[in-house]
Amino acid sequence: WKARDYQEEMLRDKSLYKVYRCGRRIGKSETMIIEGLHKAYTHEGFRILYVTPYETQVNLVFMRMRELIQNSPLLKIEVTKMKNSPYTIEFRNGSVIMGFTTGASSGSGAASVRGQRADWLFLDEIDYMGTDDYSTVAMIAGERSDIGMTCSSTPTGARREFYKMCTDPAWGYSQH
Repeated sequence: WKARDYQEEMLRDKSLYKVYRCGRRIGKSETMIIEGLHKAYTHEGFRILYVTPYETQVNLVFMRMRELIQNSPLLKIEVTKMKNSPYTIEFRNGSVIMGFTTGASSGSGAASVRGQRADWLFLDEIDYMGTDDYSTVAMIAGERSDIGMTCSSTPTGARREFYKMCTDPAWGYSQH
C-alpha cells in the first residue's frame, strides 16, 4: 500500500480527535482502514469500532481490510479470526476490530453500538448519520479521556455534528 501525500499527513497526525472532510473517492475510508489495522497490530488488547450509516459501507470496509491482510504476510500471521456476523477481526495480540452500522436506511439508529467499549472509534460518512446516532456513538468515547475518534465524510451541506467538527475549534478536532 502506498499513501498519497495527504494520506501520509492524515496518518501522521497523532491528535486524539481527527476529522477528514474530503470529496468522493479521495481515500478517506482507505486511510481510516490503514490507521485501524496499524493501531490493532501495534497495540496489545486494543479495541477498535468502525461505524457507518449503511450496511454496504461497513461491508466494504471489512472486505478491504481482508484484502490488505491477505496481501500482507506480516498481518496475515497475526490475525486469528475474521467473521462477518458481527463484523470482527481478531489479532493474536488481543486486539479486535469490529464494525457496526447506524442503520440510517432503516431508521433503527445506532442501537447495535450501544454498550460497546472501544479504544478508538472510526465514524465513516458521518454527515449521513443522524444526530442521535452520533450522540450514541460519541458516548462510548466519553468513557475515558484517552479514547480517540476519527470521523470522515463527504460534506452534504447539513449543519450538524460533522459541520461543527470542521468549523468550531471548541470541538477539538484536527481537520484534514
